[in-house]
Amino acid sequence: MAAQVYNAQYHDDWAWSLACKGATDDEIAAAMHVSRKTISQWKKIHESFAKALAEGKEIADSKVERSLYNSAMGYFVDEEERLIEVNKDGSRKLGDLRQKKRYIPPSVTAQIFWLKNRMKAHWRDVTKTEVTGADGKPVEFQQVQVYLPEKEKMEEDEVE
Repeated sequence: MAAQVYNAQYHDDWAWSLACKGATDDEIAAAMHVSRKTISQWKKIHESFAKALAEGKEIADSKVERSLYNSAMGYFVDEEERLIEVNKDGSRKLGDLRQKKRYIPPSVTAQIFWLKNRMKAHWRDVTKTEVTGADGKPVEFQQVQVYLPEKEKMEEDEVE
């Protein structure tokens, strides 16, 4: 890719607007016709560019967080519904357009995700179990060989 000259007024606003829409650094680089490495360099060299990206990404992240919260809690959506009128002769015509609210129930998956990330101590899947010996010392193992004389006697009887 040809080297592109950084223009704060142009690139900062463009980066912010793309980041607000959820674009990754790779996608921003592609849109600006520069390499991913150039984006990384501009972030290091130009504070205003780094700030524009960070602010834009924060806005996108906040939107996703709010959507996750709504999914976990349940929410209402406004919908339009057009009635279809059927005449006596069977012909149809479009009727009135009406507004209605529809309830979207909570998503258990969103609730689990939220709780596992926001309340890790209470909702994590991993449990840790430690086994110790007496007085907190390491567990001691002994290898024991068991001698079973009855089994040996049975084998001798079978051979005879």
